[in-house]
Amino acid sequence: MKWLVAALTLLLQLAASQAQPLMLQAGITVGTPIPMGDIPEGATGAPVPKLTFAMETLFDIGGPWAVATEIRACGYGSTFSTPLINQPIIDKVPVRIADGSTVIYEVETIFNGSSTGTFDNTYVQVPVLLSYRLSDAWDVLAGPYVAWMVATRSNARGVGTVGIRPEIVERDMEFGDRLAEIDYGVQIGTQTSLSSSVVLDTRMVVGLVSVFDASYKTVDQALHNLYLHVGLGYRL
Repeated sequence: MKWLVAALTLLLQLAASQAQPLMLQAGITVGTPIPMGDIPEGATGAPVPKLTFAMETLFDIGGPWAVATEIRACGYGSTFSTPLINQPIIDKVPVRIADGSTVIYEVETIFNGSSTGTFDNTYVQVPVLLSYRLSDAWDVLAGPYVAWMVATRSNARGVGTVGIRPEIVERDMEFGDRLAEIDYGVQIGTQTSLSSSVVLDTRMVVGLVSVFDASYKTVDQALHNLYLHVGLGYRL
């Protein structure tokens, strides 16, 4: 995590050089990865609130305009259940060979049934937001972000039939191993000053790329992060 230490050090140095106070934030995230395109009939999901922490600094660029940047750690969680109809899948078939050992063959086939599971990912985000001051107590912000997934406990299990075989089986959908390490998108929100030191921060985060790695073929639909951040900040 040397890069994270270097980024935090740079943020502190920039804040000091611009004589801008740092703001520490803590809050919650609520949302879920959203399917792009047709949502399968019968699919359901529910958000699982997670914690988020950030350190932000602000750079005045003239008049009511400023640039806000931060280092943010955030958890993104949700549960889901979805039907799978003729879903392509790589079936791992164990075959015992002549010397008594077992070889695992990967066979492309289809899966019919349903899948349930959870998304539980931790990201480090770095947004760069353009801020406009509407009043002494209210700012609006918008801009891009990039994020690195630093941990995941996501998982999914499928129950149904594989190929033409009639028996009902259970399969690991390999979510945890097939999530994209990089996420990027846009953020838009507001900051409301509750006092000279305390700020209410609210923003929507919209991912522009799928949470799945491009090589993951078991799920053939892109899912993009869509989360609301709500937190309190304290200006140092």
